[in-house]
Amino acid sequence: MESEQHSEFFLQKESFRNWVDGLVEEDCRFWDRWFRENPGQLPSAIKAARIIAGLPMLDDQDVQQHVQQSWESLNKRIDSYEKKKSFFGRSLSRAAAVLLFAVSLLSGWYVFQPVTESYATGYSNRRSVVLSDGTEIMMNANTKITAKRSWRFAPPREVWVDGEAYFLVKSHPDEPDHKNFMVHTYDMDITVTGTQFNVNTRSKGTRVFLKEGKIEVALRENPSRRVMQMVPGEALSYSGMQDPQAAKKELVKPEEQLAWKSGYFSFSNTPLSEVLEMVYATHGVRITVEDSSLLGETISGRVPNTNVDELVNSVSKLFNLKHARNGSGIRLWK
Repeated sequence: MESEQHSEFFLQKESFRNWVDGLVEEDCRFWDRWFRENPGQLPSAIKAARIIAGLPMLDDQDVQQHVQQSWESLNKRIDSYEKKKSFFGRSLSRAAAVLLFAVSLLSGWYVFQPVTESYATGYSNRRSVVLSDGTEIMMNANTKITAKRSWRFAPPREVWVDGEAYFLVKSHPDEPDHKNFMVHTYDMDITVTGTQFNVNTRSKGTRVFLKEGKIEVALRENPSRRVMQMVPGEALSYSGMQDPQAAKKELVKPEEQLAWKSGYFSFSNTPLSEVLEMVYATHGVRITVEDSSLLGETISGRVPNTNVDELVNSVSKLFNLKHARNGSGIRLWK
């Protein structure tokens, strides 16, 4: 007969924490097999898993209630197991599927409640990340992405954006639970089914550009919670803080919206004030103009965004200005 381990036994093992979070395939395989061979250890393991996930403990009555409420869902998931006959690349029997979901049920819906993982870029830096579902995200400089890092069977897929990022969402047509992918900003909730689009939250609001596929945008602060459908080539701008009644949708050129991915700023009659905001958001360099009347003047063209000095030289020549470093910033004057 197996000897019962206490919760501390599991809490001390990093591989067990990886199993709870669904992070390392090798660790997940190990603990799957271990619990199948040692089912009596589940109560202590469940307690440890809930501690790791930051979930409250359950009494026996609550456990039974959750088991009853989840029975129908359990049967559907077992059927899904039998259909796919695989988990982390190996075959599972019906009994193994029951065991895995028993762990989830006894912990109250799921032991593996979604936790979050964050990615960030500093000024002047870009990076690409691939989420666990296969979705690719290219992050512009000075951007933060927070995503649900959940157990394989805990939908929905959700991401929060602060900054600018381009999404290539992985489609899962055969998995209803993973059909939708949601992106949240301060102003919008974007529902996706499998597409490519850009999200920018830098200009006191959110701007979404759809390159391919379909998305549905819910305007957060809009009194009627207005929902808008978008088609490829459209850009939608909205600020819940500045004007919750209004949203602007227009057809735009993809190369203008996505120039940052290739390392460029693209301007089309862009006011100088917005250009300077874009530079600060990307590089953290504050550029001041002595003659404030110039801030309303517009700029058109394409300039590398990897070098602030090159951009400043272009602006200086365009408006016949002098420039110099001023501490951590740059000053422009006539």
